[in-house]
Amino acid sequence: MRANELFFTALKRLPPQEAYDRVYRLRRAIQCSVTHKLLPKDQWTKPEEDIPYLTPILEQIRAAEAEKASLDSLTIIKGH
Repeated sequence: MRANELFFTALKRLPPQEAYDRVYRLRRAIQCSVTHKLLPKDQWTKPEEDIPYLTPILEQIRAAEAEKASLDSLTIIKGH
């Protein structure tokens, strides 16, 4: 699976609240960019709150892909 496909699959698997929060952060960033203003410091994400929310989903997808690949390459030997 290509990187783009992997990324979009992970986005589709996000829980609804996490997906909403992601879209909210993106819209807020775009609004700040359009108005040429910085986000107020009290709204910045603190390092302890900054968690990689897509990483666990990406790992699950990669593990499933690896399992599928190993099962697809399985050879069956008939017994005597």
